[in-house]
Amino acid sequence: MNRYESLDIGTDEAYESVDGQQLHYLKQGHGRPVVLLHGFPTSSYTWRHVIPRLSNDYEVYAPDLPGYGKSDLGPQADRGISAQSFYIDEWMDSLGLSGTILVGQGIGGGVALQIAIRHPDKVAGLILINPACYDSYPSNYAKLLAEPGWGPFVGSGAARRGGFHHNLSQGVYHQKLLSDGVVDSYYAPWNSEAGRRNLIRAATDLKAKDMMEIMPRVRSLKVPTLVVAGLFDPFQSINYSKRLAAEIPGAQFIQIPKCGHFASEDEPEKIVRYVKTFFLG
Repeated sequence: MNRYESLDIGTDEAYESVDGQQLHYLKQGHGRPVVLLHGFPTSSYTWRHVIPRLSNDYEVYAPDLPGYGKSDLGPQADRGISAQSFYIDEWMDSLGLSGTILVGQGIGGGVALQIAIRHPDKVAGLILINPACYDSYPSNYAKLLAEPGWGPFVGSGAARRGGFHHNLSQGVYHQKLLSDGVVDSYYAPWNSEAGRRNLIRAATDLKAKDMMEIMPRVRSLKVPTLVVAGLFDPFQSINYSKRLAAEIPGAQFIQIPKCGHFASEDEPEKIVRYVKTFFLG
């Protein structure tokens, strides 16, 4: 496996104003647009192996969800999945993106699904990787962070690098991939008192109702959809992904055997292959 800690030198970074907030995103390549949506508690950094491999055939975008990575969001603003879907929808409009393939991992999968349900005309296809759906979220780590009382104690415990690293390592099957540099890059947005408060707020806003409210509508979704699940995802049962694939008309399901929750770390080559083969270039 070819792995590296930094972004590809051909990957550009940019910002777009969304509702008065600066939304940071990565961009590389030309062609049909593909938008990569990360999960909790990561950022666009998680797609560093996927972006350059897709950019030969697609125009690839990877935003930081508002309140994550380098994207701004006011301390009292909602960071839940439904709110994120509206931010990303507006960001896509600002960039003039249409006929877009959405690839979402974890809560990013929930965001992609919500956008496709509300605006199927904007979405050419979905790849949902261990996606938030039904009542599969929040994860135990998010629930721990959201426990009342964590806020005043952000200097220790689950919000610090040790707790963050433990959660990240649980979600990656190939442990040797998580070098100190990779963990530091993932944790960088949270590595301050304000950052740790932001992490706790992001966790607190993850509510199962955001997905439960829209799940009945997946049965009428007509967007070509591939649901992907890591066999060793410790955060949610693979049965959620199987159920989702069964309820979306015409959806396909793929199980990756040696893969955890963060498939973008474990199997980026397979993600790229799925995009290229499922949507026929």
